[in-house]
Amino acid sequence: MTNTDILADIEAIKQLKARYCRLLDSKDWEAWRDLFTDDFHSDTAESGGKDIIGADEFVRFVRSALGKSTRATVHQVHAPEIEIISSTEAKGIWALNDIVRFGIGLNLNGYGHYHETYQKIDGAWKIKYSKLTRLREDVFNGLFSIYIANWFRSFIIRKLRK
Repeated sequence: MTNTDILADIEAIKQLKARYCRLLDSKDWEAWRDLFTDDFHSDTAESGGKDIIGADEFVRFVRSALGKSTRATVHQVHAPEIEIISSTEAKGIWALNDIVRFGIGLNLNGYGHYHETYQKIDGAWKIKYSKLTRLREDVFNGLFSIYIANWFRSFIIRKLRK
C-alpha cells in the first residue's frame, strides 16, 4: 500500500464514523445498518450496556433504546487514532462526547472512547467491532448537573442485572 492509499483509507474511515453519528442521531436506522459488517460485535457491557453480536440485533437494540423521536441524542467523535493494518483491515480509537435525552428534565452527558476495528468489503469500509468505554457521565437538566461516579454506576448496573 502506498502512503496515498493509506491516507485515502484513513479519510474513508473518518467519513464512515461521521455517518455513524449523523445517522444514529437522525434515527435513519436503515442507512445506519449499512455501516456495519453482518457479524458486527458491539461491546458496551463495561459502560452499562451489553455484548451484542450481529448488526441486525445491534440496530434493533439501539432503536428500541433510542428510537423514540422524543429521545434526542447528540453523538460527537473526535481525535481519531486510526491504524491501517492491511488493505482490508484497520483499527481505531475515537474520543466520544454524547448527550442523550431520556425524558423531560433527565439528560445524560457522557464522555469516553470507541475502540473499533474495520473491514473493507467490496471497496467500502464497515465497522466490524466496537467497544465503548466511559470516562465520565453527568446527569443534568436546566437547573442542575450531577456527576455519576464509576462506583455508583457499577452499583446501579449490578442491582439492575439481578
